[in-house]
Amino acid sequence: MPSLEERVAYLEGRMEDHTGAAGDLRTAMTDLRGHVDRGFGDLRGAVGDLREQMGKLWEQMGGLREQVGDSREQMGSLREQMDGLREQTDRRFEALDQRVDRHFTWLAGIQVAVLIAIVGTLVGSYYK
Repeated sequence: MPSLEERVAYLEGRMEDHTGAAGDLRTAMTDLRGHVDRGFGDLRGAVGDLREQMGKLWEQMGGLREQVGDSREQMGSLREQMDGLREQTDRRFEALDQRVDRHFTWLAGIQVAVLIAIVGTLVGSYYK
C-alpha cells in the first residue's frame, strides 16, 4: 500500500493534469468564441450585401413594373386598333357580299332571259 506522501503526490499530479486540461479547455473556448464571432461577422456582412442586392432588385422591379404598365397600355391601344380593323373588314365583307348577291341576281336574270329567248326562238322556228 502506498504511503500518504505518495498518495498526495499522485493526487497533486492528477490535479495538475486537470488544471492543465481546464486551461486548455479555456483556451479552446476562447478560440471557439473568436471563430464564432468572426463567422457571425462574416454572416452579418453577407446579410448586409444581400440586403443591398435585394434593394437594387426591388428598384429594378419598380422599373419593370412601369415597363409592364406601358406595355399594357400599348397592348390596349393595339387591341382597339385591331377591333377597328376587324369592324372595317366586316363592313367591307358585308359590302362585297351584297355586291356579289347583286351580281349573282343579274347573272341569273340574264341567263333566264337568254334561256327564254332560246326557247322562244326554237318554238318560233318549230311553228313556222
